[in-house]
Amino acid sequence: MPKMDGYRVAECIRATEQTWARQVASTSLQGKFKILTQCPIIAVTAFYDDSVEKKAKAAGINKVLKKPINHAELKNVLREYYY
Repeated sequence: MPKMDGYRVAECIRATEQTWARQVASTSLQGKFKILTQCPIIAVTAFYDDSVEKKAKAAGINKVLKKPINHAELKNVLREYYY
């Protein structure tokens, strides 16, 4: 991505979620509506070391998968977050 990396994208998504949650909470008929939890962010990278996991967590990324992708691992991650 030419203008921002995946960490910055994740930070923007999380910031948008927080702003949206505050707006909904303040206008949701005195809290009668449940606010959805965070959208899962799953990163895929070919450049992996210990610092990647730390930076990913700090940015709000839920899971980091390494390339080449192991199909069983991908299936488990999708099950964990989407089913």
